[in-house]
Amino acid sequence: MNYVFGYGRSSTQKQVITIDAQKRACESWFQIQKDTRRFDDTVEWGGWYEDRAVSSDAPWFEREAGDILLSRLHPGDFVVVSMYDRAFRSLADCATSIQILADKHVKIIILDTPEIDTTTANGALVVNLLAVIKEHEKRIIKERAREARVELLRTGRPTCGQAPTGYKIIVIDGEKRLTPCPHDRKVFDLVADLRDNHKMAWEKIYWELVRQRIRRADGSQGGITWIKLGYKSRKQGYPLSQNEYVQKSLSLLAKQGRVVFS
Repeated sequence: MNYVFGYGRSSTQKQVITIDAQKRACESWFQIQKDTRRFDDTVEWGGWYEDRAVSSDAPWFEREAGDILLSRLHPGDFVVVSMYDRAFRSLADCATSIQILADKHVKIIILDTPEIDTTTANGALVVNLLAVIKEHEKRIIKERAREARVELLRTGRPTCGQAPTGYKIIVIDGEKRLTPCPHDRKVFDLVADLRDNHKMAWEKIYWELVRQRIRRADGSQGGITWIKLGYKSRKQGYPLSQNEYVQKSLSLLAKQGRVVFS
């Protein structure tokens, strides 16, 4: 008896719909194979394995569910995943994982790529070539997203629902805009004084703010993480983004006189 195992991954606990959609896609693929007689009674569904709230930084078979799945695979089994990036961390992880599966004589089915026999040398080569293309697509998407963020910040528009540290969001003519937040910056001035001149630990600074009933501009009590980020941003001159690429891009545009907002 051989088995078809499904695998999925979500980056956060909130991505319930995403991982449920992955599971449905894999189960549907298996059912189609049964209905079309590709799989006879000697091939059964082996179960679903998922890693929730796990980033793609960890190689596939070093993740908890990935490791368990690997231990249960036998020659002739199949592993099906809905998308390339749900399984592999990188090109290197793709090559390594495919070789591990090939050594076990296990085929992998990636639903967003053409079906290829990865247990053969030619099949593994083709999948790795496809992985190169997928990796290129991911980089292009990231570059476009960063460029979009630069353009928004260049014109003083927020990139998400939360303003950068030291700023606040206001609405002008029905459009959201960024503007410096004097209240929070005054708090960070105090934080810097307590840290630099009085050598206070972060936790003591937090309790000092609590004692003085000093809160964020939105009325909430800023935690230690917020205090540290504000201290860092103040040192840097309150950049619109902590992303190095975005910072450099905005700096270059500013030198060219193309930054509308600063």
